[in-house]
Parts: sequence; structure tokens; C-alpha cells
Amino acid sequence: MYPWHAETVRTWCVTWRQWRWLVGVGGAVRQGLDWQQVESALRLMGIKRKRWPDIFAGLRVMQDEALAALEKINEGAH
Repeated sequence: MYPWHAETVRTWCVTWRQWRWLVGVGGAVRQGLDWQQVESALRLMGIKRKRWPDIFAGLRVMQDEALAALEKINEGAH
């Protein structure tokens, strides 16, 4: 990990459980991170607002990869 990614990884470690779910007849599916919870975490962590755009960009990449991995896991469970 590069040092300039440390805040993003630290934020992921704090927020990785904060998913928005879509619940329907077929079950529940993760849609993505709850960005309001992420913003709250950034504030509580004391991360300067000027760093937020870079952190959000990194979290979007991590979110997309996590969703893809979870989709593969779910495919194997059926």
C-alpha cells in the first residue's frame, strides 16, 4: 500500500459494513456503500475536507471490487 492511500484504507476499515440494501421479493442485495455514513466517519475521524474527494474516489473503487467479489460468492451459493 502506498502511503497516500492510508486514509482511504483506514476509512474503508471503518465503513466497510455500512451498505445500502435493496430488499425485494427475490431477497436482499447490497447496492453500495451508504455515503452519508462514510461522510460521518470522515468527520469523526478528523480527516480534512480537502482530502475527501480522493478518499471517495478510492472508496468507489474498493466498493465496486467488493460488490463484484460478493456477487461471485453469491453465484457459488446457489
